[in-house]
Amino acid sequence: MKKYLFLFLLSVSIAQAQQLAPLTVQKIMRDPKWMGNAPTNYRWSEDSKTVFFSWNPENKERSGL
Repeated sequence: MKKYLFLFLLSVSIAQAQQLAPLTVQKIMRDPKWMGNAPTNYRWSEDSKTVFFSWNPENKERSGL
């Protein structure tokens, strides 16, 4: 009995997995949370070997120092 129940649940889960539409980059990028915040204030070092930038991933306001 347990074997049949397991096979039934396995076949149901496989059938449900096949009904999902494929995940694409376009579908992921529709949600603004996935796009994130772009770096700002980017600049090269004097020797042009390093790029520096400001990044605020949580979009928080700067606290007064």
